[in-house]
Amino acid sequence: MRTYLNYLHVLLFYSIAEIPSTISCLSSLKKLDASGNQLAAVPGDLADCLKMKELLLKENPFKDNRFKKMVAQKGTKAVVDYIRQHFPKVAKYLYLPCSLSLVFPCTC
Repeated sequence: MRTYLNYLHVLLFYSIAEIPSTISCLSSLKKLDASGNQLAAVPGDLADCLKMKELLLKENPFKDNRFKKMVAQKGTKAVVDYIRQHFPKVAKYLYLPCSLSLVFPCTC
């Protein structure tokens, strides 16, 4: 299922600690503002948002100091390229509660 959300603004200082890997399901996402939160890293899946034109991640305590500096100084394309090359993608699975513990891949 694809979602046609174009802009997502995470409230400033809302203390979001993680962006879910399923962010890549937002295939029409053009702008993500997650500045001023508690992000230590981002999922590599974020680079799969191919229409992303503006990615704002300033004022987060990223563990990767090179990435933190890049977020502060570079544009979206450079940041997304760095994410694609240095942050792992998380396998997308939907865990359904059942006695067999079946695992099905995400359909997004």
